[in-house]
Amino acid sequence: MAKAPKTASGNRPPRSKAARPKITPLSEHLAALLNPALNERPLGLSEAPQAHYDPAHSKPLHQPPGMNGVAATRIYECSHSSAAATVRSRPDPGRKAMKSLHLLRHAKSSWKDPGLNDHDRPLSKRGRQAAKMMAAYLRRSKIAPDLVICSTAMRAQQTLGPIANAKKPPKVILEREIYGGTQQALWEQLWNLPESAKSVLLIGHNPALRDLALELAQADSNKLLPSAGEKFPTGAMASFRFDGAWKALEPHGAVLASFVTPKAIAGIDTLTSRRQEA
Repeated sequence: MAKAPKTASGNRPPRSKAARPKITPLSEHLAALLNPALNERPLGLSEAPQAHYDPAHSKPLHQPPGMNGVAATRIYECSHSSAAATVRSRPDPGRKAMKSLHLLRHAKSSWKDPGLNDHDRPLSKRGRQAAKMMAAYLRRSKIAPDLVICSTAMRAQQTLGPIANAKKPPKVILEREIYGGTQQALWEQLWNLPESAKSVLLIGHNPALRDLALELAQADSNKLLPSAGEKFPTGAMASFRFDGAWKALEPHGAVLASFVTPKAIAGIDTLTSRRQEA
């Protein structure tokens, strides 16, 4: 990820307050922004994946193909936020390249070992099932991100496991700043994404992930999601689309295309199965 240039003193200048978006408190949003029951047609680029990622470890078993199959890459583990001191502008209306962003909260984690560090808590049995269910949903919906930014927390990596297990796995970056990070930290991640990434999956934690989703969605999304409440449960995923550059993305700058939860997907799968048996 790109970094801001260093000054003569060797330090990188912080993003100026004037360049930062106004972060609206969650309470100021309509309570009905995200509706777990809604199952809008999701976004995707190509048939999704299977492959070479071991969710029980923070490193891959071996190097997966790079983005678009151009070159071999490794899973990157970042120890800092790659903030860039750039001034953002509104997306260029003439720009036609549509991008998609998928915000996925880690699946349900286990609390069986009270002495385990929070960062190292694994998924529960229910969480592992939900992770597989979400991975199957992505494949079925042809959502194939070419870049995944994932928290270093074990529960987030294990949520990623079934998704990264693909024939053409995406480039994966393990980012420390997402674990325990703020909403502002997630904005910094988005602003510094490479323009070559057209479809991005970000796997993180509440409340920052939920707040980012609420802040990102355009006001029109409220009309699509009239009775949602403020829930963003474990395993839930919000999918957005927008035109323009990542560094130009700002609050209310994307369209919320879909919001799905493992529970909603399970209900759809059950209904489909019953219809097939009838």
